[in-house]
Amino acid sequence: MPTSFHIDSEHGVAYARTLGKTSSGELLESFVALLRHPDYSPGMRLLLDMREVTPSLFQRDILRIGQHIRSHWDEIGTLKMAVVVPKASSFGMARELEAGVDGSSVEMGVFRGVREAREWLGLAGEGVPSTDGGDAVAG
Repeated sequence: MPTSFHIDSEHGVAYARTLGKTSSGELLESFVALLRHPDYSPGMRLLLDMREVTPSLFQRDILRIGQHIRSHWDEIGTLKMAVVVPKASSFGMARELEAGVDGSSVEMGVFRGVREAREWLGLAGEGVPSTDGGDAVAG
């Protein structure tokens, strides 16, 4: 599962893109690598583009990711994260993750299009470039 990210420190946003088949372990690995990157800082917005992912996640995997986020919220800090998934099955799984982080410092929204996700993150009209290329996280 190739995952890449780009951190735009100037605009306070990180873009992550995941391609192909994935698992909860791989998603966690990518998420942790992004949050530990020297250019990332708490309070940044995150746009996670999963439009080209072949989901292989089960409910237990979703719960595991949500538990990880909740148990590490001190390290994560405040995070506003938009997840873009085009398929109905992916949308349902992402909604379960959204419910799993409820009550943490992470505010998460699930969207079917990048445009709506950017608007929700407050990136529309700011002249903030839309990019998903960058540092490889996992492959």
